[in-house]
Amino acid sequence: MLRNIIRYKWILFGCMVVIQLLVMIAMGPFNDADSGWIVQYVIDPNVITSKGLNGYEYLSNSPNNYLIYFIELGIHRLLPFADTQIHLTMTLRVLSVLTVDICAIAAYRIALRYGDALIANVVLFFWCALLGLSGWCMQPYSDVFCLPFVLALLAFSLHFLKADAIDLSYVKSAKNVALLLLFGITMAVTYAMKPSAVIPAFACIVVWIINQIRWRAIIPLLVVLAITGVGFVGTHVSYQRFIETQTVMPYDKNLTLPAQHFIMMGMANTGGYDDREYQFTMSQKTYDDKVQADTAVIAQRLKDYGVFGYTRVCLL
Repeated sequence: MLRNIIRYKWILFGCMVVIQLLVMIAMGPFNDADSGWIVQYVIDPNVITSKGLNGYEYLSNSPNNYLIYFIELGIHRLLPFADTQIHLTMTLRVLSVLTVDICAIAAYRIALRYGDALIANVVLFFWCALLGLSGWCMQPYSDVFCLPFVLALLAFSLHFLKADAIDLSYVKSAKNVALLLLFGITMAVTYAMKPSAVIPAFACIVVWIINQIRWRAIIPLLVVLAITGVGFVGTHVSYQRFIETQTVMPYDKNLTLPAQHFIMMGMANTGGYDDREYQFTMSQKTYDDKVQADTAVIAQRLKDYGVFGYTRVCLL
């Protein structure tokens, strides 16, 4: 049976696409969550969604969604048939499924290049079973649209991990310098869309450094990290500057949820979304007030939990 699955994997892949189309038709055209709210703001920036915010308030509240907003705004303006909320939602849903399916093939090719046929087949099977056949791929949101960038980071990482011992000749190669810059730029774009999506890339960097570190490689490694850092920091700073100065959807930092908010929320109850935590943070007037208030709650919870109590929270 396993041999037949491998032998006819692309026929099975086609069957998955058919199932996706049927599910897409069966699903309603609208989703009342982040992916649906962004679509509403694209159509009308001033609309008050069930989130209780208009477009500029929502994006200032969650600035990591600015990039996906501008992508969807571009699709709305470029495609004449994506002119209403329903039409835009369905268009984005089709693009979302296409993204998942194309990335499935890309993941298979990456695994085949840097691994072997067995690994590639396993990757394709799990990708289709866990992503392709799930309703998740029908939701046009940054979780899906960041997949191409995540795969690009994975391909870069595997390429670097296969490199021989790093020396000065490595960083003198124009090709390697270009790849490192692209790696940093891709990481910045991924971070702008979905900050947590860069974690695997950082893990690969740590593994790569551990594999390469020795006295003679310290200077080349520092140069490698500097080149990657230039790509990342340059892109990230430029993007942040663009967000803060653009007037399409003005940004108000005082409405932004700080990183401390999500740490605080992760320490409460099940660690999932909690509206009481959200309302507490938003009740603080300025960004600095939010940081200070959330930090105080984190410190108090750490004190209340103790070492073993917090370890239990993290494990459960």
